[in-house]
Amino acid sequence: MRYLYFLFFSLLLFLISCENPFFPPVPETSRPLEVVDQRKSPIGVIKLLIKAYEYRNIGLYTSLLTSDFRFYVESGFANEDRINNKTLFPELNPYPALKNIDPGTYYYWTYAAEVSKTKALFSNTSSIEVDQYGIDAPNYIDSIPNDSLFAEVKVVDLMLDITTNSGAEIKIKNEPQIFVLRKVKSPSDSLSKIWMISRWYDLGSKN
Repeated sequence: MRYLYFLFFSLLLFLISCENPFFPPVPETSRPLEVVDQRKSPIGVIKLLIKAYEYRNIGLYTSLLTSDFRFYVESGFANEDRINNKTLFPELNPYPALKNIDPGTYYYWTYAAEVSKTKALFSNTSSIEVDQYGIDAPNYIDSIPNDSLFAEVKVVDLMLDITTNSGAEIKIKNEPQIFVLRKVKSPSDSLSKIWMISRWYDLGSKN
């Protein structure tokens, strides 16, 4: 009998001292889980932009735009009250390697006008649903994805279903939208960089 007790306790000590494959040790949990910022990639930024519309979240929306942001339209929007100026593409364009922009005259408005109009849109709608869209692979302007400072992203077949506060339903199908994103220092972490939208070209704004 004494031998059986000895054998039992010896086996118990062995199990305690060894890693048990059926009950593996619990990993450290004091370190918070790493949350990947979607702004680390150009496509992630565009997906966040779509979420900002769906949630009508102006804070999220503004976090995606650079302070020198410009929204470009063609002649069909020339009478918009937020138009600041006009420019020629590509002569005055700061990103000469863009592939999807046709030469011509573009009108634009700046960050303040864009935020004001978008805030009004979010406030006057009860829902915005994005039914469909396609995102092309980014065109890195310097041709080196990890080191490029600029990227061009084309969004196609964007379909919006908007319901206003009065109950009116509006369906909008946008022509291709071209986004130019710039890599900048992250506001929350100076050692890392994120992508932000610097230029937005609405190619459906022709007459």
